[in-house]
Order: sequence, then structure tokens, then C-alpha cells
Amino acid sequence: MPQPILYISYSQLVKGLVDQGVPPGEIFDYIGTPCEQKFRSLLNTLQSFLYYYEEDLKIKPAKIYFTNHRTFNARAGFAYDHFLINFHSGIVVETFEFFRSKAEELSKWGLEILETNQPFKDPLSDLMGDFCVRFFFDHELAHLIQKSEPLNNLAEDEYPEGPEQIYSLEQHIKEFDSDFRGSVALASVIIDYWINLPEGTKTNASLSVLVSSGIASVLGSFTELIGIDEDFYMEKYKHPHPLVRVNYILNFLENIFNTSNVEKIDWKATLDNALVLTTKVLVSDETKFNKNFYLMNTNHQEEIRNYINNVLIANLHSYPYLGIYNANAFPTEAMNWQRFTEMISDDKFSGHQRINFNNLHEFFPEA
Repeated sequence: MPQPILYISYSQLVKGLVDQGVPPGEIFDYIGTPCEQKFRSLLNTLQSFLYYYEEDLKIKPAKIYFTNHRTFNARAGFAYDHFLINFHSGIVVETFEFFRSKAEELSKWGLEILETNQPFKDPLSDLMGDFCVRFFFDHELAHLIQKSEPLNNLAEDEYPEGPEQIYSLEQHIKEFDSDFRGSVALASVIIDYWINLPEGTKTNASLSVLVSSGIASVLGSFTELIGIDEDFYMEKYKHPHPLVRVNYILNFLENIFNTSNVEKIDWKATLDNALVLTTKVLVSDETKFNKNFYLMNTNHQEEIRNYINNVLIANLHSYPYLGIYNANAFPTEAMNWQRFTEMISDDKFSGHQRINFNNLHEFFPEA
């Protein structure tokens, strides 16, 4: 059964961390801010998850807190005798302000796709903010799982990449692993939300809209909040290029929904809707998006494919501590793990079977 959400006293949590040595000036006090309710809801949901699973995940004691930094970044690691996830306040504020600024257009898009009344109790703008934040929370959680062996500091998940960010294959593989966990969490949240819809609205169409919204929330965060670097690269910096990440995240999600225990969706139509939603509603500059996303992806598709399959996936077995090898690290009831874990077993990763790519140019208008 899903675990209940606990009420977490942020003041008590913060006091405990300050007593352990976390600088009090670093911690964001969300009380009285316009996003107080959203911060409180996130804290209760995410810290509850950590309480329930920190022992199984070997990250006890685990805490999440928010910092005063307004950038779209987060940190994870072992410090002050805790496994910590440290969300810059900007990753919450900027995310929800961004999607809420598109609320009317998003609602209109959902109605057009469903051709019926809105079946969701929450606005799509709020759902997409939740989807986005949950993806990045579980991305950071994966870094904690990777670092459940002794660790001495917090590692920052920072964009943009600079010359001081030195490339390492291991770091790129850790990011691949973390994006895998983020994708699983995103799919799980979508499925759980859909399962709890009222009878009569729990349809193939409503699931497809939720999945399209989830995909678009991640694409929107990469294109508008993080930014897709025009300087395409492979073996550089700490993070794979955002286009590399987008390609394997989309394939993770496709494989997850193809093996889930819920209603099957038309993946091509779902992805098509997500890309139209991103292009027509979320991005501020459609011409720039087509150039930095569509054209760059088309021009570098073979390089991206080879890097993911023949560099990242081919070397996963060298890092057995990755969460991707441990299905127990992904507690959810909505997915068929026996079938799904077959995709991520050693023989599949080290053998000839690789991610099957959709050609994203099929889903874009000619630029």
C-alpha cells in the first residue's frame, strides 16, 4: 500500500540541521511567501518518502531542505552527518511561476485534446509543476543512492557548464542513472494520479494527456529553465548535453509506459502532443527552440545514439552501485517490475540490445 503523507515541521527539521552545523543563513524560510503552500506540500511529500525508505536505500538519516539560492539548481550528498537533498528555492519558485504563467493556455490545450470537460481536479499548470519538481527530486535522490558509500561533501547539479566542469565518463553515467530514476518517479506519479481519477474519467485519453504533460514539463524545464546549450558536445563537462538527456529520458518513459500495468497509450500520438505543447505553449521563442532543439537534434542524432548506446550503456556494468541495477530502489505498485527490469538487466546492457530511438524529427514541423 502507498505510504501516507506525514506532516513535517520545517522549523524542527531546520533546527536539527542547524544544530548539526548547516549554516542558518543558507536555509530558505518559506513561511509567509507566495509559494508557502507549495513548499509545505513538497516538504511533506518528499520528506515522508525519505523517512519511509531511507533505511532500505541505505541513506539514513536523509533530509531535504530549501536554500536561499534562486537558481534552478540542487545539491545532494553526505554532509553534517546526514544524507542531504538541498533544493535551491529557485527550482520550486521558478518552476511553479513558469507553469502557472501558462495556466490558461495549458487548460485550453487539455480541453482540445480530450474533447470533453477537464477530468482532473487540479489545473494542468500545477500538475506540470509537480511533475517537473518530482523528476528533479528523484534525480537528486539517485545521487544519494549512488553515494551511499562514504561521501564528504555536497555535489552541485549545476547548469550552465563552465570550463571548470571537467568531463568524466563516470559522472555522465551517474547523470544517466539519476535521469533514469527521475523518469521512473515521473511515470509513477502520473500513473498514481491517473489511477485515483473518478470512474468514467480514468480513460486512455486522460492518461495520454497526463503523460504528454509530464513529458512537456521536463522538456519545458530543459528548454526554458535550464537552457539547451547551442554548443553541442559529447565528452565534455559534468552533465551530458541536454539533448542527450532528453533523448534517453524519452526512451525511458516510452519503455516504462509500454511495460506498465495500466492502460496502454499510443506513444507516438502522446509524444507528438507533448512536443506540440512544448513548442506552441511552453517555449518563449519557437524559432530558437526549433534551432536549438529540433535542428540540433536532427544534425547530431547519430552521434547522440552512439554516445548513449556505445559509451553510456556499454559501460554501465563498470559501476555496480548505480540505482538502475536495483529495482528495490524504486518503490511503486503501478508498474510491472518483473517485465520492466528485464530491460535493465546486465545481459541487455552489455549485449546487443540497445535503446531503440524514435527519430524526433518525425514529430516536428519542417523548420
